[in-house]
Amino acid sequence: MKKFYLLLAICLMSVVAIQGQKDLKAEKELSKMRSSIQAEKNSERQLSSSINFFHRRRGTTTRDLIEIARLMPNDRSKFKLSARVYPNIVDKQNFFNVFNIFERFSFAIKLYHETIAKERVIIVDEEVDPHSHIDFPDARRYRGRNGINCRRPMSDRNFDSYITNLRLPYDEKERLRFIKQEVLRTCFSTAQVMKLGLELDLERDKLSFLKFASNRVYDLGHFDAAAQILNHSYYKEELLRFINRDVDQIEEIEIIEEVCVVDADEFRFVQQSLDAEPFRDNKRKLAQKLISKHCFDMPQLRIIFNKFNFEDDRLKLMIFAYDYAPEPRKMYQFRNLLKFRSNQQKYDRFLIDKQ
Repeated sequence: MKKFYLLLAICLMSVVAIQGQKDLKAEKELSKMRSSIQAEKNSERQLSSSINFFHRRRGTTTRDLIEIARLMPNDRSKFKLSARVYPNIVDKQNFFNVFNIFERFSFAIKLYHETIAKERVIIVDEEVDPHSHIDFPDARRYRGRNGINCRRPMSDRNFDSYITNLRLPYDEKERLRFIKQEVLRTCFSTAQVMKLGLELDLERDKLSFLKFASNRVYDLGHFDAAAQILNHSYYKEELLRFINRDVDQIEEIEIIEEVCVVDADEFRFVQQSLDAEPFRDNKRKLAQKLISKHCFDMPQLRIIFNKFNFEDDRLKLMIFAYDYAPEPRKMYQFRNLLKFRSNQQKYDRFLIDKQ
């Protein structure tokens, strides 16, 4: 019997050793591929060699894909690689982590449709206009004060064609810089500037853009309506303070970027307030109020969501928090807080509708 257990132990040790050698070999291959991609300057060859690498590779994990996909030069290449590799992924339950590598949320949604959605039955509601709550001012009969070098705005018909064909950079910072340049070279109405601002993901970037455009639109008298595209009261109030300043003597001013953060001491108080509330409904309403009034970062939001033991409450709060999140396109990272498939599907549907 002792010989049997000794032989079994030797076999198990051999299996572990062989697996360790395989893992080491796979890691070396991945490292070599990373170096090869970084040395290659041609984007098409980067993509082609990456696809071929994963085609030959067995047991590809989500982590492996992310490591290589991050090296791709743009979102389009990341999307093509991820979509091609998806069938070979062994841990598809972790595939949602891939969505975080994209600069533009639209590519994450597109990848979702091409991969996970094809393996699931998800009923998507009829398309809803996510901006139906916004009242865009009509500049056609405006007779008030005009902005700098803006005496005749682009017609709404031409603007619809313009924004449909507008090629925006994938990177948020570049996108902000691009639309600021568009405001400098074209006369837009307030409504048109608002629609351009909605192309930005982050609240602070929307505020920066609106400040920049505040004295350049055709219908200056309507510009306070632009606060509607901001969700946080902090940013709304900052914009209204900015546009109500005395601009009669100042045409070109330095725009100071405002940063809205919740420091450690304040967040500790927030957690204590939530922990002290014994009733589910009251606790969720309190959390919603706090989220709407404070600029929580993504890790802080995760901590708040985890304060709720009932998954239905957590889902409702995650959906509510979308409009107040600092990085809405990364809200997929909270999907792993939901364990029930029905709730995961509801969250998937919500994120698709928001796009």
